[in-house]
Amino acid sequence: MTAETKPQTSVLPEIFSALEPLFADPHTIDRAKRLGEVLNAIPELQKALRDARSEDVNHLKDSGQMTYDEQAAALNLTYASVARIANGGRSGKEYAKAKKQSGG
Repeated sequence: MTAETKPQTSVLPEIFSALEPLFADPHTIDRAKRLGEVLNAIPELQKALRDARSEDVNHLKDSGQMTYDEQAAALNLTYASVARIANGGRSGKEYAKAKKQSGG
């Protein structure tokens, strides 16, 4: 980085505030290493999030708290997307976004 170059600061969305410590000590090799480790682990994080969401959707249905139709309305998804989530898959919106990002 040259003297004329300003450091770029990242602003995390509120939902990711627990990750703020990863942004401590800017411009160090330790931070670059930590951030790389986190980036490499994102697929594992996505799987854990999908699994937890699937558990929630199934629990809500199995306990009689909400039908898939009610969950679909609350989550702004289709019934089919909620059913896919219940089976451990991605919602249709997530699938389309992933496909678009991968260039497929």
